[in-house]
Amino acid sequence: MTQPPEELLVVVLDSRLVLLRDIQGTSSSDALFPEIWESLLVLLRGHAALGQDQRAVIFGVSATKVLPLSSVHCGHGDWEAARLALVHFALEPGASEGPPLAASVISSALCLAHGQRQDADRLPARVLLMDASQTEVDYTAQSSGLVSAAFAAKAEGVHVDCLSLGRQASLLLRQVCILSGGQHVLPPPEGLRTMKGKALPLSEVLAPMLLFHFLPGVAVRKDLNAAPDHQHLPAVCFCHGRPQDIGHVCSCCLQVFCSDQAAVCPCCRTRFKRDRDLDRSLRDLGPDEVL
Repeated sequence: MTQPPEELLVVVLDSRLVLLRDIQGTSSSDALFPEIWESLLVLLRGHAALGQDQRAVIFGVSATKVLPLSSVHCGHGDWEAARLALVHFALEPGASEGPPLAASVISSALCLAHGQRQDADRLPARVLLMDASQTEVDYTAQSSGLVSAAFAAKAEGVHVDCLSLGRQASLLLRQVCILSGGQHVLPPPEGLRTMKGKALPLSEVLAPMLLFHFLPGVAVRKDLNAAPDHQHLPAVCFCHGRPQDIGHVCSCCLQVFCSDQAAVCPCCRTRFKRDRDLDRSLRDLGPDEVL
């Protein structure tokens, strides 16, 4: 029997998961984080059981910073220390005030994968981002960085997966998964149902969902009978944070705008060179004045 090659799994935990509530619970005190953590441990133990040299590391990410929560080779004691560190990390001032630094943590994961490959050439690596987005337009301010991180991950052969556990799935994170070759999983808001029609809360199906979708390596996923992800990829405008099927793109920072009325990019301050004699409607607008 052939021993499967070792693999690096980088798990990224949104700090907002600590405060997440089960929307299908019967009371306001139905915290979902204990079930999320236990399900994650099931995934990590399954990952470790695939081979003797399996590697896994956990990152925490908030609106203010990125924090490594474990070492690359973790024992049982490290998981408990990581859980406590994540809780304290999520309760820091400003940690939940806005979307986490997703582009920064993906970049950190790519740097880690590159460093691990110095010791083990051609080490397969992938990133699992467990997200708690509240709206589809979360991470709009990071759109350029996220797209750049997605193409960097694709160039390095690192697949970025995402499990969306928030109210709505972020359009930008879905695009990152598609661009990098990973998969995006969004549990149904009404919950999963058995063949007899019985509704199952997310807390009961989270561990099987993680094992089915994210335990197998990329090489064997094509053999699984999994439903393909939704491939609609609308751009999200930087000025209003709204999905756009047709937009205007800055050629320098690649930010998308729903209007072409600005003469200067409010993000990178690049001046758009146009013939003002032909278009008198162009105006120099500040970041708060884009229509």
